[in-house]
Amino acid sequence: MVAALDSNPAAVLAYSDHDILTASGRPFDPFYKPDFSPERLRGQNYITHFVVARREAVNAVGGFRDGYDGAQDHDLVLRLGEVGPVVHVPGVLYHWRQAPDSVAADENAKPYAFDAGRRAVADHCARVGIDATVLHGSLRGTYTVRRRLSSTPLVSVVIPTRGSSGVVWDKVRYYVVDAVASIEANSTYPSVEYIVVADSVTPPAVLEELARVGGDKLRIVPFDEPFNFSRKCNVGADAASGDALLFLNDDTELIAPDSIGEFVGHLQSTDVGMVGARLLFADGRLQHGGHLYADGPIHSLFGWPGSAVGPQRMCTIPRECSGVTAAAAAMRREVFDAVGRFDEAFPVNFNDVDLCLRVRREGYRIVWTPAAQWYHFESVTRVAGHTQDELDLLLGRWREELNHDVYFNPCLLPGRNDWLPRPMLSGISADVLGGR
Repeated sequence: MVAALDSNPAAVLAYSDHDILTASGRPFDPFYKPDFSPERLRGQNYITHFVVARREAVNAVGGFRDGYDGAQDHDLVLRLGEVGPVVHVPGVLYHWRQAPDSVAADENAKPYAFDAGRRAVADHCARVGIDATVLHGSLRGTYTVRRRLSSTPLVSVVIPTRGSSGVVWDKVRYYVVDAVASIEANSTYPSVEYIVVADSVTPPAVLEELARVGGDKLRIVPFDEPFNFSRKCNVGADAASGDALLFLNDDTELIAPDSIGEFVGHLQSTDVGMVGARLLFADGRLQHGGHLYADGPIHSLFGWPGSAVGPQRMCTIPRECSGVTAAAAAMRREVFDAVGRFDEAFPVNFNDVDLCLRVRREGYRIVWTPAAQWYHFESVTRVAGHTQDELDLLLGRWREELNHDVYFNPCLLPGRNDWLPRPMLSGISADVLGGR
């Protein structure tokens, strides 16, 4: 831990992974953490007890404060994260003893600790300019940051389509019509327009029904070129009037009414470049929980039950990811243009991966939030597979980033989406040599 700080002179704090130790001395439930994730830290004290901090930084932020019993560590780490870089040392360097009266043994042992944690997060939000109400989350020890919108800018929902139809839940549907209709019927966000980029093969009946459903919020943009998802998204963005762009696959259906407002709330933070949604298959399984780029790209927790809380509750908390799928993702127009838009050299696949990596290269955070939620009928209207040219282009451009995902712990097995650990040696993966 000290070596990690020595290697990073600007860093104010170092933390490591941990596990739980039973009364009989058996370790279990290791928590392999991401590198510093401020969004996740607002929703959960994932850093917990064992940290090493620079004395001058601790003194500068006022040390431990009275009135936060049980959450002193969370409060201090939030304040330190506001003033300087935080480094993560992968590997289980301490055991959290499961004493009879500890939270490790019983989450209800110290209810006052979670009340203090909520206040610590609320104080932090006020300090960093996030106008929000902070509530207890659905699970003990988690917190919901409900952002207030300073305005409701026009959101342009860009939907590429061929006007395809299919059967979902024993009912024939035109996907793009139902995608728009679900937002019109269920969304609480007041200011949207629909930019539907329609191939020439789109049936006239679909266009007529779209006009009925979308009304004066709808603009249909004809597309007569060979299939290119990236090109269609860029054409849609050119036709859009909104300050925010929501890229949405046509084979989707809105679940959470506040989804678009949730996107806009995160995009109010100028350091957030892109926000992605929780996507479910028609059968309720999880389709997307953020991208993983460690020997990827793959979807995090792909195929898990939609009701699963995930490893260390990660499915219930907004958090930074290295990328999110463009099947349902929002950006400020200025960021989309600044990073170079979708690269049309990726006509079918990896276009969102490439875009996300360019967003992060420019220093923006990418946030995945479970509070924005759609059904995604899994690319039923997209061309299947990818070309070798697309894969070669992606790897040639981003090989290092795809081998080093800062939000995926190197103690975990790469190329998997289930958070299984590597073989361990004395609590530290044999493949992990130091901190990062």
